Formats: sequence, C-alpha cells, structure tokens
Amino acid sequence: PRFVCCSATIANPLQHAARLLGLAEEGLALVGAEQDGGPAGERTLAVWLPKELPPSAAMEWHERMAPGGAKRRVSCLSDAARLLAHLVRHGVRTIAFVLTRSVAELLVTATRELVGEPLRDKVG
Repeated sequence: PRFVCCSATIANPLQHAARLLGLAEEGLALVGAEQDGGPAGERTLAVWLPKELPPSAAMEWHERMAPGGAKRRVSCLSDAARLLAHLVRHGVRTIAFVLTRSVAELLVTATRELVGEPLRDKVG
C-alpha cells in the first residue's frame, strides 16, 4: 500500500507518520514544500498592528509612561474582524491565523455580525 500524509504544523512529520502508520522511519520519504509541484495562486501576507488609542482621562498611567513605553491599542480581535469583514465584502479569499480555537470562534462570530446576513455564510 501507498500512504500520503500531509501536515503543515507538525515539527517532526517523519517520526509522526512512522508512529501513526506503524512503520519504520527508514521506509518513509519526506517531501518538503520546496518540492511541491502543484499549482498555486499569488499570495499576499499582511502583518497587522492595531492603531494606537489616544490617551484618555480614565487612563492616567498613559500620561506617566516614559517615551516609547507601551501604548494602548485598538483590540486585535475587533480590528481583525473589521479587516476580515472588509475583505469578505470585496470578495477577497482570506485566512486569519490566531493562537487558540476560542479566539478563532470569537473572530468568526464578530466578523459574521459585521458582514450581515447576505454574506454570513462566506465567513467560517
């Protein structure tokens, strides 16, 4: 039999496949992404830094910070939802990477609310 195993996230794919299939590592071949001959469209990678919020009376600590100190920023989650909603409205296929499943679920919910009913099924 021939097995094809794929992973974009496992640090040790050869060892993992051997354990999963019950085979010796010596009998397996690892094909890296640089050997992928499949067609791929153009990709754009964007790294997003939410904008700074202006100081407010409720945040006196902001005034006492040294120059270059930490700044208050717009919520990453709400900023990402706004950006994703904008891209969905314009028909741009998009993927967002987050650290946890719970954050992914919150991002999907927030984005669906922003795009509204006609486009809700495009988010998820």
